[in-house]
Amino acid sequence: MQHRSALAATLALSIALAVSVTAAQPPPSTTTTTIRLATLAPRGSTPFRVLTAWGNSLREATGGALTIHVDSGSDEATFVGELQHHTREAAAVTSVGLSTLCRPVLVLQAPGVVENATQADAARAGLDTALRAELATSGYTLLGWGEAGAGRIFSTHAVAAPSDVAAGHPWQLTGDAIFGEFLTQIHATPVPLPLAGVLPALAGGRIDVVLGSATIINALQWHTHLTHVILGSRAVLMGATLMSRADYDALPAAQRSALDTTAAQAHARLLHDIRQSDDRAYATLVSRGMIETNASAHDAAWLAAAQSTRRALVGRLYSQALLNQAWTAAGHTGAP
Repeated sequence: MQHRSALAATLALSIALAVSVTAAQPPPSTTTTTIRLATLAPRGSTPFRVLTAWGNSLREATGGALTIHVDSGSDEATFVGELQHHTREAAAVTSVGLSTLCRPVLVLQAPGVVENATQADAARAGLDTALRAELATSGYTLLGWGEAGAGRIFSTHAVAAPSDVAAGHPWQLTGDAIFGEFLTQIHATPVPLPLAGVLPALAGGRIDVVLGSATIINALQWHTHLTHVILGSRAVLMGATLMSRADYDALPAAQRSALDTTAAQAHARLLHDIRQSDDRAYATLVSRGMIETNASAHDAAWLAAAQSTRRALVGRLYSQALLNQAWTAAGHTGAP
C-alpha cells in the first residue's frame, strides 16, 4: 500500500454518485493511505468522477486517513497485471478481467443464467458468500459489483437466429472465453479483436455482428456502422471492483469498516444509474433508426445454444455445483 499516491477503477459507462456519510467523523489523521484504483473510464467521464467522489467520501469518513485515487487506463490487461503483482491495490474490471483474476465468478455471465437486472440482483445476492469465498481464495476482496449494461446482439444486417450469426463475421473480444465458447457452439468463426480494433473493423467490413450494450455501442461510436439489434437482452454485462486481499487486510479495522460502508453506497448508486443510462442509450439508438429484429421465432435455437455453452464451460470456468446454485438463485427451475 502506498501513501499519497493515485489510482482508480470502474467498468460501467454512465453513472453518477452521491454518497453521504452519516457516522460521526474521526479526528483528522496526520497521514493518508491511498488506494490506487484503475478503471477503463476516461478521465473526466461520469464514471471517473463517481469513483473520485467515492474516494472523497472515504477520506471524510476516516478523517483523512484513507482515500481512493482513480487512474484511467485503456488496457485492462495492464492494470489487471498490476493488481496481480501487487503494484496496484484495486481495480474495476470487466468479465474479461475477472476471467484472469477469478474465473468461477464468471458463472454470473454464463449464457441464460442472468438476462435482466432482476435476475442479476437475485443471483449476486444468492451467491454472495460463495463468490466472496472464491475471490478470497484467489487473493482478492470484493468492494462491489458493477455492470456495463444489457448485453444485446447488434449487426450490420438483420439477425434472428444463431445460424445468422454463424453466417456472418462475429466479433469476439480478445480474452472473452464465454462468448467465444458460444460462437464455437453455434459453429461460427469469430474475429478476435481488442476494443480499439472494433470500430475500424466495422468500418472495413471485417466484422458485422457484435455483442455489447447500448451504452458501449453509443460511447465507442460503433452505432455509426451498425443498423440492426435483436429485440430483448441476452445477458447483463458483469464486472466488479476488487482489491488485493493482502492490502485490504492490512488496513485498520475502522478503515476497513468505512471502506465497506462507502463502497456499498457507491456501488448501489452505480448499478442504479448505469441501468437507467443504458435504457436511455438504447432508446436513443432506436430513435435514430436502429432496426429492432424480433427473434422470438428462434427462441428454441437460442436457448439450446445458451445451454450447451454454459455446460461446456463447467470445469473450465466454474463448477457444476456453482452453476446449479447460480441457476436457482436467478429464479430458474430445472437443470441448468
